[in-house]
Amino acid sequence: MDYFGTLKKAFKLTLKNRFLWIFGLFAGAAGSYAGLNFGPMAGARGGSSSDSITEEQKVQIATMVANFVNNNIMWILFALLIFLLLAVLMFVLNIISQGALVEATYKIDKKERTDFWKAFHFGAKEFWRVWGMIILYMLMVFGAGCLVFIPVATMISMGNIFLAVAWGILMMTVFAIFMMLIGIVSPYSLRVIVLERLGIWESIRESLHFVRKNVVSVIIMYLLVMGAGLVYSTVLCIGLMLVGGILFAIGYVVWMASATVGSIYAILAATGFCAVLMVFGAIFNSFNSVVLTLTYDQLKRRA
Repeated sequence: MDYFGTLKKAFKLTLKNRFLWIFGLFAGAAGSYAGLNFGPMAGARGGSSSDSITEEQKVQIATMVANFVNNNIMWILFALLIFLLLAVLMFVLNIISQGALVEATYKIDKKERTDFWKAFHFGAKEFWRVWGMIILYMLMVFGAGCLVFIPVATMISMGNIFLAVAWGILMMTVFAIFMMLIGIVSPYSLRVIVLERLGIWESIRESLHFVRKNVVSVIIMYLLVMGAGLVYSTVLCIGLMLVGGILFAIGYVVWMASATVGSIYAILAATGFCAVLMVFGAIFNSFNSVVLTLTYDQLKRRA
């Protein structure tokens, strides 16, 4: 397999077909579950500030919050509804975009006609099967996690600390290997379910067989993509720091001349900065998907 030729072809295909970036923007969140943890920060602040607040002040604050909620309950519910609808929309677009990227890449590589709406329609048609595959993988991860944490919690409750630590270390190692295996196999399950039109379980089983049969090529391409991602991230971070530094310097000068104009500049600069980040992220997400689709197609034809 021509690994670097595949990377080069994927790069050209991604840059030439810009509608793939839109799918890459939404599909890129598939493996990203970022959460905010305020626990340690809240604990650090709460110890020093709570002593200086009297009980009367606490009651006043609670009353103000309750009054605000009562006076604006409809707006709060409306905002929550909008947030929920946006979350559902992003989720649906994420699932659709995963299938659309694979199908569009395959057709472009085969010189077949396709565009954004054709790919989107196909992704929508495959929504339930792709979602079912994701749910099945999530259940696998959940089951594996239960095998790790439930016995450990049981041993700790029984006082067997040493056995709990030994079991935890052993099973966490197995769990890490299991997660790595899923990380390698699951992208090909998506390609099997989209391109081969197989069922959910059959797609997972076929992708596992595909990876086992082409394990060397799959791992080499996996490492190359990881390396490309590292280089890309490094170059992007350096570029963003340089551009961000220049924008900050300009903003500081503008703010010193006029605080109002400086504030407007800051909002515009931050918006543009975030937009650039989203575009570059979408491009790289699309590139990753294209590489995997081309790799799957080449190895499948070779077999």
